[in-house]
Amino acid sequence: MKYHLVIVILLISFSCNNIQQEDNKAFEGYSHKDLSLSIRKFLKSEFNLEILNQGGRQIIFFVPVSGCTPCIEISLKTLDSLKDDFINVNGILVSRYRKDFIGYDNYLSSDKYFVSSDGQHMNFNLNIGSPMVLFFDDKSINKILSIDEANYKSVIAKVESYLQKD
Repeated sequence: MKYHLVIVILLISFSCNNIQQEDNKAFEGYSHKDLSLSIRKFLKSEFNLEILNQGGRQIIFFVPVSGCTPCIEISLKTLDSLKDDFINVNGILVSRYRKDFIGYDNYLSSDKYFVSSDGQHMNFNLNIGSPMVLFFDDKSINKILSIDEANYKSVIAKVESYLQKD
């Protein structure tokens, strides 16, 4: 019985915290270069967009809406607040199923966000379970941050600082 309790505690403790706070080398087994390329290909294929090919500093919030609800909600609130001040902040909301967007309907019809509700991100090795913020500089990722209720204020400060350096 104690063995089962330990397993449950471990699963709960890792469910929302499976991304390192700042990881400048790899993310879930992908190098930043590979992840940058996958995201650019996904945006081009799914939305016919090449925003990351323009170079310069860009911020992408990658939010899988089937993940941890508090993490998703704080990610979307943070994204909303930053999108009002910065044109080079974008949000990608993904899920394998449209039903996962129940409760996030206002994002489906907004032109401020890129929404993929059919699992196409899986074709580009973007099976990512937690919201993350990607810092792009000249077409490639140079920093990845997880975002959750505990660190969203520091994420806002880092995004603002990063974008104001231009």
